[in-house]
Amino acid sequence: MSTSKLKDSKLSPINESVHTLITKNHLNNQQTKKISFYNLTIEETLNTLNSSMDGLSREEAKKRLMQYGFNELTEKKEKPWWLLLLGQFTDFMIIVLLIAAIISGFIGDIADTIIIIVLVIINALIGFFQEYRARNAIKALKKMAALHASVLRNSAVNVIVSSELVPGDIILLEAGNIVPADGSS
Repeated sequence: MSTSKLKDSKLSPINESVHTLITKNHLNNQQTKKISFYNLTIEETLNTLNSSMDGLSREEAKKRLMQYGFNELTEKKEKPWWLLLLGQFTDFMIIVLLIAAIISGFIGDIADTIIIIVLVIINALIGFFQEYRARNAIKALKKMAALHASVLRNSAVNVIVSSELVPGDIILLEAGNIVPADGSS
């Protein structure tokens, strides 16, 4: 989409905010956080974010990236493998089986005790390996599914990794695109 098409287009208030809104997660300024961008015109939004219809310059985008950081959600620290394994023993039925094994051991039925403990350990190992492999598969999928965004910078359309979006970038959307930023207010 060319700059002239963007300037001449008549957009609904929701589309106006989609064209100009960039990750409020990065905006540290409390005044900017409280603004309902969907209520603003294109011009008001551009003024609020110190941007223009030509997009940001590459230098300004780099400066804002340094100031606000990457457009990414912070992930919580993942559990170590040994906590994942111990977590397999917190299920109610596993606890009941372990109590049954202890009671069985006290009354002298060693065969039942051993069978129950072996089954609980096998169950825990299977659950652990499934959860560990699923966690690694999700990590690999996230790496493969890096989103890209078409943005207007220096009056030219550039395709960038969505994690490099900054406040004030003009995102160009087409039918079927995933909105690569927080477009809610």
